[in-house]
Amino acid sequence: LSGINLSGSYARITATGQVLLLNMHIKPYLHANKVFSENEEQTRRTCHLLLNKKEIVRLSRQLETKGRTLVPLEVYLKNQWLKVRLAVCQGKKFYDKRATAKQKQGKKDIERVMKHRHLHH
Repeated sequence: LSGINLSGSYARITATGQVLLLNMHIKPYLHANKVFSENEEQTRRTCHLLLNKKEIVRLSRQLETKGRTLVPLEVYLKNQWLKVRLAVCQGKKFYDKRATAKQKQGKKDIERVMKHRHLHH
């Protein structure tokens, strides 16, 4: 949906069993009164998600493993309901990050050589 940006957002299950979607960016309503217009910090919101108790228990079991995070993949409309597709993700290890950085550097080096070669022909 336009006006919603999920980059940098994540979900968390509270001690009371509620599921919260944190740091989701929602574009301000253009026709709102300027007195109540929102700045950048106010457009980053925390939203309550409605899940069945079974779903919450299943997700909290999966999140028990260290390094796992609940991440929103997409927001979509179904009938009149706004739905969020969630995934349990595993963070990268330090050595994985180094390998990724090495690959990026290698690609940059190749692109630089190809660009330089193109200029001299």
